[in-house]
Amino acid sequence: MAKQKRSRRGTCAICGKFGPTTRDHIPPQGLFGKPLPSDLLTVPACRDCNGGASGDDEYFRNAICMSTYRGESRHGKVGSEKAIRSLQRSRRHREEFAKNAMQVPIRTADGQIERLGLAFTVDADRVNAVIRRVFRGIFYVETNQVLPAEYDISVDTPESYEQCAPETHTLMERNVLYPLKSVEARVFAEDMFRYKFARPDSSSSVSVCWMVFYGALPVLCLSGRD
Repeated sequence: MAKQKRSRRGTCAICGKFGPTTRDHIPPQGLFGKPLPSDLLTVPACRDCNGGASGDDEYFRNAICMSTYRGESRHGKVGSEKAIRSLQRSRRHREEFAKNAMQVPIRTADGQIERLGLAFTVDADRVNAVIRRVFRGIFYVETNQVLPAEYDISVDTPESYEQCAPETHTLMERNVLYPLKSVEARVFAEDMFRYKFARPDSSSSVSVCWMVFYGALPVLCLSGRD
């Protein structure tokens, strides 16, 4: 019989509602192997924000672990095994990934086609929903405050900043990347997850966070009043 989580009344770190809460792992515990690492972050979360997001959590894990982003850590390998079992159990999940899959050439370092590989398009909305929830949890851990629901959270890869217009790149370098350089990364679960968090100006609403999942998937989040 599954052990029920003990609830207590408090403020949800994700949505800010007051009521019964349980401890929610940041990032989701489904990304890790068992036994769970002892150094995982947890925050109080309501039932909707905790259990209600499990479908997106599973999709996020499957999307990463079926790609090269899973890394070579124990948790990455376990996540990959979980992803395979998830697809074996669920016809809907298999069909969802299959309809977005395509064959692509795998090239050697000198550009020669070595073989064909499988690539797939992921649902960015579902992936970003998980990342935004992780960001809200980190914001709560770092500030002991709930990020207001109306604050926008952008999710990007570092490469997207390199591809933007020069004036935008300069702005992002100053306001997003530079504040993070002096911040020491917090590392969890055998380096399966790490992050840096900064508020460039304490008088403004802007927060930035750099995260790396499975030691291989980096993302940058920028939050502020919409």
